[in-house]
Amino acid sequence: MLQMISLSIVTIPRPSERDYGSFYKWMDAEKPLCREETKFVKYKDDFIALAEKQEGGWFDGVLEDLLSIFPRSITRAILSSPSDRKKTDDEYVQLYSKRRVDILVRLVLTIVTVVLLMAPTVVLFLVPGRAAVKLVVIMIFTLLFSAALGVFTKAKRHEMFAATAA
Repeated sequence: MLQMISLSIVTIPRPSERDYGSFYKWMDAEKPLCREETKFVKYKDDFIALAEKQEGGWFDGVLEDLLSIFPRSITRAILSSPSDRKKTDDEYVQLYSKRRVDILVRLVLTIVTVVLLMAPTVVLFLVPGRAAVKLVVIMIFTLLFSAALGVFTKAKRHEMFAATAA
């Protein structure tokens, strides 16, 4: 019984660096507890994540960071649901709807994929010349497409191979 409990505790997922960093910064800025009671924040390995990591979660975070460039009113209107907007009045806390962020991420990835698939066709059409140059163009864009698959998705090796071969 104790072994089962121990195993279930060990398998609880850890928070991402981004999640832990956000919590740490919030605790440091807001100081909701007295100094003596905040020592636990420094023990990162003691934290657990209550939700599983999402597919491409790091890219969602990068996109959210890039959105900070835009005025807050625009990003809130597009990415926050009405219920998310009601959850906080703190000007430094922005809550985005997971569904809306997923849609934006899928849109960006779709555009990147289409560009990576169509760009070599356009380049091959515009570049007159030898077959060697055209083969190099095809190889470069195939490598870029494969790299994009590896970076932006959690595709397994055989899935990346199949997608690149297609």
